Amino acid sequence: MWGLGCDSNNAPKPVFGFIFDTKSNTLLAPGPHGQYIPSFTVNISPKTNPNMTVYRLSQNGGWNSAPPMMIGSCSIRTSSLSGNVYAGVSVYGHSFKMKHDSMTGSMSQKFEYPSLGSFKWKPDMKGLRLFDGNGQLLARWQKTSGQNQTLDFFVSGQGEFVDMVVVTALAGMSFQQKEVKQVEEAMDAVDIVSALTG
Repeated sequence: MWGLGCDSNNAPKPVFGFIFDTKSNTLLAPGPHGQYIPSFTVNISPKTNPNMTVYRLSQNGGWNSAPPMMIGSCSIRTSSLSGNVYAGVSVYGHSFKMKHDSMTGSMSQKFEYPSLGSFKWKPDMKGLRLFDGNGQLLARWQKTSGQNQTLDFFVSGQGEFVDMVVVTALAGMSFQQKEVKQVEEAMDAVDIVSALTG
């Protein structure tokens, strides 16, 4: 289904990608002359619903360029029943949840996207990797040197597929940050109880 890029050792090689500028919350694509072109922008507001809104930017430039187009949003929530974190995501009006597989205990963030199938963002030491339902590596979000992060695609794609990957990558990173915060809060509570009883 996907066209895979590989290097001479048959290891996956990015086909294209974006740099995420954390200062401006903008995803930048490499341009034809070595410059970087703003392609997506993200509005992050942790205390509102949704917590994050993603916009695709016009590539035309000039005075008559189209306004940013909202492509998706995300709200990070905690289940009142289980206490588990999940992401409520919407891309082009398709709403779905990104959540862990409670049957396997996997830390992967699984979701179904209409017409494209099932996917999972799997955490690793550097960030997240996106796999399809057949286990093929599609994309990787990782921290790089400095403040920036990268989103690399290992398959060719365009339009709705790229937008879905961008929105779910951002949602996946927010999901992961919320879980880390929960663990830190739980550890702080344990430390407080230990200090009081010790």
